[in-house]
Amino acid sequence: MDPIPPSEEGFSPMRVVDIPELEEEGKEDITRMVAQAPRAAAPRVQAMAELDQGWLPSKAEADDIDLSLLTACLLPSEQVVEPPEVWDYDLLFSQLKAELQKEGAAGEASRDAEELRQI
Repeated sequence: MDPIPPSEEGFSPMRVVDIPELEEEGKEDITRMVAQAPRAAAPRVQAMAELDQGWLPSKAEADDIDLSLLTACLLPSEQVVEPPEVWDYDLLFSQLKAELQKEGAAGEASRDAEELRQI
């Protein structure tokens, strides 16, 4: 686009740029077009049993790393895995509220007893 020379008043008139309308570009009906869903390969997650079988402490020592302190403290998976348990929000909330109220009442009683000793 070539520059417009300034007029005698010292400013240049604006050049109008023609913007093409969407209708002029194409008469395609894009309202019924659907984009393809992306394809992503999800990696397979190993089960706990596979992980337990695949890890051997002697293999880690082969890499010149001594993991004897770590392996001495590890628990077997039978002691770590818990059975699934359904949580009832209302029951848990009411139990927690009762415990907090009980602790609050015990704290107030101990403060009252301490104030009485100071008198």
